[in-house]
Amino acid sequence: MPLPHITIHGNLTEDPTLRFTKNEKPVASIRVATSERRRTESGEWVDGDSLFINVTCWNQTATNVASSLNKGDSVVVVGKLKQRDYTDKEGQSRTVYEVEADQVGAELRRTAYQKNDNVAWNPAPASGSTDNTIWGKSF
Repeated sequence: MPLPHITIHGNLTEDPTLRFTKNEKPVASIRVATSERRRTESGEWVDGDSLFINVTCWNQTATNVASSLNKGDSVVVVGKLKQRDYTDKEGQSRTVYEVEADQVGAELRRTAYQKNDNVAWNPAPASGSTDNTIWGKSF
């Protein structure tokens, strides 16, 4: 049975942590805080209880997350919900739920990011391709 995919909108509670496996595979850990926001009858916005979700990112996603995101950034995470069982220091069985990220991105609805004019975008076709059309525009 395939694992359920979920989408999370929230803010990073701390800077991403990047580490490497024994095989030098990058893995980043982030923690996302989210809460339901609703309007009261008087029209005021009220935040509900917060939910904190641990997220694991692998490979290029891990290095991109670690180099691009910071504590407090608003993010969108799409990934697989996983359950992990372990025994704590007191010998008690514990279960945690976490997300293995397929995609992580900055959530731009509430955050104003500055365009980096120093980054050059090269719309050249992929190696070996003769198609110079990207998003309906020829280059």
